[in-house]
Amino acid sequence: MSTVKPSEMVAGLDQVVKRAEKVEAREEAKRRSGGKLNANLALLTDDTGRRWTRMVRLGITAVVLAVMGFIGLIVWLEARKPVNPRAQRAQTERTLAKLLAVAATLPGFKDGEEITPQKAKDAFTTVIDAQIKSLDDQIAAGVQTADNRWANRNKILKQDQDEWKELRKLEDAWHKPLVFTIDTDIVKIACSTNPGAGLAPLDPITFSLRAGKQAPPPDAPPPPPGKAGE
Repeated sequence: MSTVKPSEMVAGLDQVVKRAEKVEAREEAKRRSGGKLNANLALLTDDTGRRWTRMVRLGITAVVLAVMGFIGLIVWLEARKPVNPRAQRAQTERTLAKLLAVAATLPGFKDGEEITPQKAKDAFTTVIDAQIKSLDDQIAAGVQTADNRWANRNKILKQDQDEWKELRKLEDAWHKPLVFTIDTDIVKIACSTNPGAGLAPLDPITFSLRAGKQAPPPDAPPPPPGKAGE
């Protein structure tokens, strides 16, 4: 005992007093309850109970973190599904074909009115938005009828609407914006993404937005030579 410092002796005595007080409080609670000890009180007044409480809390936290990590892993694996460049090229080719079909319905710019890439994009989005709105109205009309016969029809309309919404992005299958350029009255829409090794680049689409004029076919060969007057 001679090697123990007075401060250490006081600290040890404090611990003994605290344990004695906890035991006394537990016994007093037991007497008041007719010999039955409240489990919660036992946990609160006993060091072993506290350790078990901490272990349970840490265990619950570990399980929650493990579940969140597992969900995050699933989301990450879903996001990094392998892509097929050939399929992406084909999808972009279909997008350009759809835009060319929509171009035939666009109102032409009047003579003297400037045509810019942004104006060409706005012309597309205006027509596409009108189509999406029309499909919205048709779907709403089907829902209001509360008729099961409309369920399949609305499903088809919703798929059609999703395609129009995807087209409205004016992007290729790699989620890169399509490039709009203007050459006099001719609008050209091109894909700037390289499809990859072994795949040919995509041909751009061309059309005129000038009222009463049409774009020449891309890479059109010159007319055959002929005699004057023929």
